[in-house]
Amino acid sequence: RLTGPFLATGVTSEFFVIMTFLIIFRLLFERVKWVRHGLMALLVMDLGLLIATGNRGGFLVLIGGSLVFLWLFRKELGVQRVVQLLTAGIVMLSLASAIVINYTDFDRLYSRLSDTTFEEGIPDTRQNAWPKAWARIKESPVFGHGPRFQMEGAFRGKRYPGYEFQNYPHNLYLFLLATIGVVGLIAFMAMIATPLIRCWRTAAIPNLGIEYLAFAKTGVVIMIVFLVDQLK
Repeated sequence: RLTGPFLATGVTSEFFVIMTFLIIFRLLFERVKWVRHGLMALLVMDLGLLIATGNRGGFLVLIGGSLVFLWLFRKELGVQRVVQLLTAGIVMLSLASAIVINYTDFDRLYSRLSDTTFEEGIPDTRQNAWPKAWARIKESPVFGHGPRFQMEGAFRGKRYPGYEFQNYPHNLYLFLLATIGVVGLIAFMAMIATPLIRCWRTAAIPNLGIEYLAFAKTGVVIMIVFLVDQLK
């Protein structure tokens, strides 16, 4: 599975999902033909690399985020162009999938999706991490335990006296609750809500200009994608 420079398939897939919407935003307003062709090629490569991560959550967030994107732009684009974009997106995703699955070793995404199982609403690969994190949260729900989770990557293998480490639970909200509690989670969500609210309010300004309006709406989509993607 492709991990990329972030050394984590989840973060890498989230990067490609966000880049997908930024590329589509550019495509909506680019008038130079060769640049449009270049952006479409870049979009296919972006989707192919996303598929190569084999990350199920990132792929599903891309699908859901695309529907949100088209819904937010339904007035500016019109029904005909929404259908055209949806069709073009399916074609590009199919092309990227065919290339990755048939010509690379990063071909596990669709098999992982079909093999996914759930137990009490928890996906198979999280059935150990999430309950362990939740058990720690219940011990100190208000302020959390502090930085007692062993982070992956550069911190792997390090130990500090007086700390009992656990692996990252693959869920940002469980991680925040376990480390900084409900108080910290509220503070974090307030910080994240600031750009989301600003983008939403900007998108509601009358006579703003279609490109500025689209830029603000793209910001709304990206923030929603980030918040949903962090569940995994």
